[in-house]
Amino acid sequence: MRRKWTAPVYAFFKPDPTIAYIDRRRVHVFRCANSGCKHDVRRYLESKDATSTGNLRKHARKCWGEEALAAADRMSTASKAKDSVEKYRRTQNLKIAFGAASKKTFKYSTVQHTPTETR
Repeated sequence: MRRKWTAPVYAFFKPDPTIAYIDRRRVHVFRCANSGCKHDVRRYLESKDATSTGNLRKHARKCWGEEALAAADRMSTASKAKDSVEKYRRTQNLKIAFGAASKKTFKYSTVQHTPTETR
């Protein structure tokens, strides 16, 4: 089953999902790999969208950020993105983790936020 899981979004979750039964329905439970996040994403296997990654992408976008998800998507497979996600988890720096896959330049602002912006 895991051989078919090649989408880059799987790199944001622990490699071995647990199999659980909720109301006699079998589900795969994916645990987020981000440190401090204990969120589980369930995927019901008896539905038409049993292979959908929409709910996995939704949590990865919330937890890791849009930029990290987009950078992983550019890597095209989960096995390629896994090393970069692990590096990003340790350094929290997109340029270091996904620099090889990203062609755009990163710009950082050093201007302090105004009191209105910090609310």
